[in-house]
Parts: sequence; structure tokens; C-alpha cells
Amino acid sequence: MTILALAVSSYHLGTRSLAYDELVSEAHARLGMHGLWVIVSHQDTNMSLYYVLLHFWVRIFGHGAVALRSLSVIFGGLAVPVTVLLGKRLFGRETGLVAGLLLALSPFFVFWEQFARSYSLVVLLVALSSYFLVAALERPSRAMRIGYVLAIVVAILAHYFAAYVLLVQVLTLLAVKRRAALTREWLSVWAVASVVCIGLAVETFTGTGTHGISWIHPPPVRWLFGLPVQLAGGSNTIGRLTAAALVTLGCYGFVRVLADRPRWRVGFVAAWCVVPVLLDFAVSRLVQPMFLAYYLIVVLPAFLLLAAAGLVRLPRRAAGIIVLLALVVLSAVGTFSGVETPSSRHGHPSAAASASRGVT
Repeated sequence: MTILALAVSSYHLGTRSLAYDELVSEAHARLGMHGLWVIVSHQDTNMSLYYVLLHFWVRIFGHGAVALRSLSVIFGGLAVPVTVLLGKRLFGRETGLVAGLLLALSPFFVFWEQFARSYSLVVLLVALSSYFLVAALERPSRAMRIGYVLAIVVAILAHYFAAYVLLVQVLTLLAVKRRAALTREWLSVWAVASVVCIGLAVETFTGTGTHGISWIHPPPVRWLFGLPVQLAGGSNTIGRLTAAALVTLGCYGFVRVLADRPRWRVGFVAAWCVVPVLLDFAVSRLVQPMFLAYYLIVVLPAFLLLAAAGLVRLPRRAAGIIVLLALVVLSAVGTFSGVETPSSRHGHPSAAASASRGVT
């Protein structure tokens, strides 16, 4: 399945010219260590981890479109087995495999795997941090806690929106462990994560960090209902059909898994799917507009995990196989036919003019 993901995301990898934001990534990667440090510590702090990794990557593989984008392809390929393992631990082996397959073929995810930005990296890291958290909740150990804090901290360094997932994880731990969540071991974990979040927030909102997203408009309510369509691949017929199927399966899966114990597992995944979206919508309406589908890619693993849970729990196994085949066909058609993406704004002049000045 990982090989499939890498093969699909490598298809026509270099055929599109580099978009403006990709050129920003390339420009950052070309800098020397001092210049790069100035960028990631003051001027463009979001995606700082990605810029550092790309800096070393291009020194080995060059600055061509394929070389630049291949790093994101690798991150996306690695996100698939992590999603499989997370789904297996949460809802069983079949759910994990179906979720991994849906992620590998997702037109939305494949498009951003083929983009020289940190979106596939943050998906990998939020899925990995969630795996460590679930493992630590089921079988507490120091190794799992260390793995968790490292994964979520680097996820936030890859993209700020991982902080929304961190909040869901904190709430899940408090709901499951209650007073045990306030032990020294867990408090040290949250202290490390909080220091990173607070430091980045201060740098962003007191420096130049929000200038790069000044072109984003406050989201109307209809964007909330349109988000599943964007996550499914676009607002064309294929995207709408895929979204309808995934949302229906996700709701069905939530109801079915809710009957299983412990219930916190499905509660965690549902909160991961919904809470970041609602919080980002509220922040975008009240503080700073930043409601974009590709920023909310951090909820994609949860979205697909719920859909996979519903699919494998359909009353008849034959029905599940038919629905899975239909989703595979829709995803393949959407991916290989150049399905409409939610972000032509990367080529928008106003976005291009501000992209190098802040978070993009």
C-alpha cells in the first residue's frame, strides 16, 4: 500500500510548473544556514521544520520540480502505513487497511503530496502523534510518551494547524485519564508542547507572521458544509459523489463504533475530525481569517478513519467490497483526471504578493 501511494503521487510529478509558494520554498532552501535561520526564526516561522529538511534535501537531489516535490511525496507515502497502524489500533485491522487505501488514493492528498510545501509532512506527523497517544493510553510507557511529545512538537513546527490536533489530544487524555492526566509524567509532556505553541504564537502575532495570510477572506457558513467536498477532491461531480459517500460512511461508522467499548476511541477520532474545523472557523470569523481546506488537511486522517470504520461495518461484506471498489474508482478518476483542487489561490496575485512575508 505504501508502494501504491508513492507510485500514485509520483505520477506526472514534474509536469506542472512550480507555483508561487513552491518557489518560496525553493528560495528558502537555497539560502545558507544563517539566512535560513533568519527565515525560520523571524520571517516565515510556519513550516520551519519543512524548510530545514528541504534545505538539506535539495543539496543532495537538486532544485528541479521533481526533486523539490519528491520530499513531500515521501512524507505522504509514509503517512499511509502510519494511518494503517493507527486505524488497526483504534478500530481493527480491516479499518486500518481501508483507511490507508483511501488516503493513498485521495485526490486531495495526492495533489498536496505533489506540492513542495509541508502539507503531507504535517499529515504524517499528526497521525504519528495520535498513534503514540493511543498507545500510551492503552499501555502507558515512557517510550510512548516520549514518542508522542516528539511527534506533536515537530508536527507543530511543520505547520501551526497541528496545534488544533494537540488540543483534541489534550481533551482526550483528560476525558480518559481524568486525575491521572495531571501526573508529573503527563504534565511534563504538556509543558514541552505548550512552550513550543506559545513561542510560535507570540512570534506569529507580534511579528510579520500573519501578513502572508492577509489575503484570506472571512469564511461564510457555507464553507463549513463545503469542506468535506474539498477534502474529497473538489467541487465537481466526482468530488461531490466521493464526499457524500465518505460523510455517509463516517456518520454510520461513528454510530456503529460508538456501541463498542471503550468509547473514547471513536470520540477521539470524531473530535479530531470536527473540533479543528469549528475552532478554525471561529478564529477566522473573530480574529484572523485562515479558513482554507489545505490548512485543514490535518483532519484528513480522522475523516478517512471514520469512513473506513463505517465501510467495514456495513451489514453485508459484499456491500462493503462494492462500496470500497466504487470509492477506489472515484478516487482514481479524480486523481488521474486532474480533479479540481481547492486552492487555485496559490496562483492568485494577491496571495503571491504576500506569500513570502508570512504564513502560507
